[in-house]
Amino acid sequence: MVLITASTVSAVLSAGIIVAFTFLLFLAGYVLQQQSVNSLREAIRQPPPKPPKPVLPDKFRERDHDEQLAALADGNETEINEQIAQFLGQDASSDPVNTVTVDIGDGKSASQDTLAYILALTRPSDLCSAALFARSLSLTPDSSDRLVLLYPSTWESSVTDLHMSALTFMRDLHDTHPIIFHPVEFVKGWETATTHAHLLGELQRTPWDFSRMLYLKTPGMIMDADAVTEALRTSSAKKMWTPMTSAVGEDPEVLMWEKRRGLLMPRGEMRGLVGRHGSEGTLPSEHSAMTVQEEDEKAAPVNGSYQKPYVVFGHGEKGEEGDLHSQFEIGLNSVCAGRGLLLDQDDRVELRRS
Repeated sequence: MVLITASTVSAVLSAGIIVAFTFLLFLAGYVLQQQSVNSLREAIRQPPPKPPKPVLPDKFRERDHDEQLAALADGNETEINEQIAQFLGQDASSDPVNTVTVDIGDGKSASQDTLAYILALTRPSDLCSAALFARSLSLTPDSSDRLVLLYPSTWESSVTDLHMSALTFMRDLHDTHPIIFHPVEFVKGWETATTHAHLLGELQRTPWDFSRMLYLKTPGMIMDADAVTEALRTSSAKKMWTPMTSAVGEDPEVLMWEKRRGLLMPRGEMRGLVGRHGSEGTLPSEHSAMTVQEEDEKAAPVNGSYQKPYVVFGHGEKGEEGDLHSQFEIGLNSVCAGRGLLLDQDDRVELRRS
C-alpha cells in the first residue's frame, strides 16, 4: 500500500497547473499566428489603389448634357437613328455608308494621344497662363497634341471664391481646348515638400498613356510655337535629351518624359528652348516671332523679337509698359479677364494632413 503524502499531492497539482498554462500559452500563440497569416494574405490580395480620375467634381457637370444622355438612354435604337437621319436631312433607311455611329467609349484610339504637353499649376492664377498656352498651340497648323494640366486635388474640396472660380474656368477650358485635367493627391510623408514638388512627383509616378510628354514650367509664354512643337515631335530625342540627374535642380524649367526612358533633361541645343524673363536670351533679337495675341491683334515687340521659344515668368512679377512682361499680361487678360483669377494675393494651397 502506497501512502500519498501532502508533498506528493502538492507536486501533482503544481505539475497539472504548469501543463495547463503551457497548453493555453501555446493555443494563444497559435491563434495569433493564424490571424497574422490571414492578415498578410488579405494585404497581398488587395489591389493597388486606383489613381485619381482627371475629372471635375459632380457639381460642376453640365446638367443639360446629362439630361440629353438620359433622354437618349430612354429611347429605343430606331427612334435614335431616325432623329440622327432627320438631323442630317436623310432617310433613316438610306445607304449604310451614311449611317452615323456613336462611340460610347472613352474616345481614345491606338493612333491618337501619343504626344502631349504637361504643365504644373501650383496656384489658380496659373490657369490663365495655361489657357494662353492652349490658345497659342491652337493657332499652329496640325495642332493635334494634347495638353495635360496637373493641379492639387485640394482645389476640388475648397469652397473659397478663388477655387470655385478656378473650377468653373477649368470646365470652360475643357469645352474649348483638348485639355486633360489631372488632380494630384499629396503623398503622405512629404508634408514639408512644396506644392510644385508634389506635382513633379506625379509626373514621374504616373503610368501615362502617351509615348512622349514635354514639361514646361508655368507661368510662361510661347514665343515660337513651331520651335516648341518641334521639341516635342523631334525623332532625335536621344541626342537632345539625357536621363535626369540631380544637376537639373529642384525647380526645372523644362523636362521630357518618355515611356521607355522616363524623365529626361535637355542637352545641347535643347537647353536653349526655355529662358527666364530678364535673363540672357529673353531680350530682343532678330529671330523668332511672338504668338501672344491673335493674328489681327499682333503688336510688334519692342526693339524686335526674342530668341527663346518659351519664356518663364515669376509669380507676382511686374513689368513696365512695352516690355515682354507687359505683353504677357495683355495675353493673360485676353483669356482670363472677368474670371476672378488675376488677383494680387498668395493663392498657395496648404497641404491637408490626414
